[in-house]
Amino acid sequence: MKLRTVAKLGVIVSVILFCVGVGWYSFLQVSVAREGKDLDLRSLVPADCVGLVDTDNFDYLLNELPQTAYADKLTGLFHEGLLSAVFNYLDNYSRVHGTHGLSNQTTGMMVSFHAPVSPANVVVYFRVNGSGKLLLDKLTTEAGNRYEMRKESYRGKDILVCPMRDGTFVSAYSGSGFLVISHQKRLIERVVDAQKDHTSMADHPLLEGMNHRAKMANYLSLNAHTSSLPLMGEGHSHNWCDFDVHLSSEVFYMSGAMHVPDTCVQRMRQRLEAIGPVSEDRLLMVAGEQRVDSCMTALAGDDKPHTLFDECVANLSHDASYIMVVDMEKVAETPRRFVPYLPAYLIDHIGRFRSFILSVQITKTRSGFSHIFVFTYKE
Repeated sequence: MKLRTVAKLGVIVSVILFCVGVGWYSFLQVSVAREGKDLDLRSLVPADCVGLVDTDNFDYLLNELPQTAYADKLTGLFHEGLLSAVFNYLDNYSRVHGTHGLSNQTTGMMVSFHAPVSPANVVVYFRVNGSGKLLLDKLTTEAGNRYEMRKESYRGKDILVCPMRDGTFVSAYSGSGFLVISHQKRLIERVVDAQKDHTSMADHPLLEGMNHRAKMANYLSLNAHTSSLPLMGEGHSHNWCDFDVHLSSEVFYMSGAMHVPDTCVQRMRQRLEAIGPVSEDRLLMVAGEQRVDSCMTALAGDDKPHTLFDECVANLSHDASYIMVVDMEKVAETPRRFVPYLPAYLIDHIGRFRSFILSVQITKTRSGFSHIFVFTYKE
């Protein structure tokens, strides 16, 4: 075979190999990106957590919340412990690189809360495009933490422990499509356990409907190991509630459903219907479909001038099984009175919510309960 022919064949083979290489590399990149996009972060979350915040676009949260009239009342929610470091980092990253730079790095984030509830007992999960280790390097380097990481092994998985400038430590577990970080190494170990033993929230039979419910783009949701009303869940430890959070300039509301075992539904309905009616200054509470409908009809026919409180009542449904409208300033005056009717978080952090009127609506469904909590800003 002539040298020229061999050379031509060499060029052709080189081009083919180059094209194959580029194609294979592109395939790998697409596969990794798709794996990150499709990864269900709930498969990493221990099912014994007490709460979970989930979003596909934290840029939306960072950009939308400051534009609301009540922003200064709620920003403190993200300024505690690890959440402060994470959200400050994300906010700085967005300012320097723009939101597209941040969205190219991640496609979702979750935060799980664990008992005993404290700013230290949280785990933050990122769904990433590619390797979670790369995001960890960016997070620690751009935050000014250039200390050497220590690698520890747990059940065949590597956990990285990074000392921070403030004297604390961050433990991290990463893989293809995800990064998990926490101040508590033991919580990272529980994440590994949940993944390997199939004991995560994605594997919890009661949460199946919540795990696979379709969500709109730019969603922010909250899942809590609690009941719609504390008094409904007394004596029951398997209740979960999901809330989709919606923000607007003067109002934010959380809508969703309560997930309970079938054997508990009837008892909870009886407890809900047994709540006595209350009508007084800045407080209205009515239970039972007929009583709710009668109350709403009577209020609609009232000709007196309507206040913001009255407007909040008028926006509720005649078909609800339970309604409550209360000025949170009234709750702040006698918080113990409202312990059976409001989530403990609202009672414990009443200072952040006293500038709102809260409207609660619970409706019995075929399999359980749906609920909506509306916070209307007063000032």
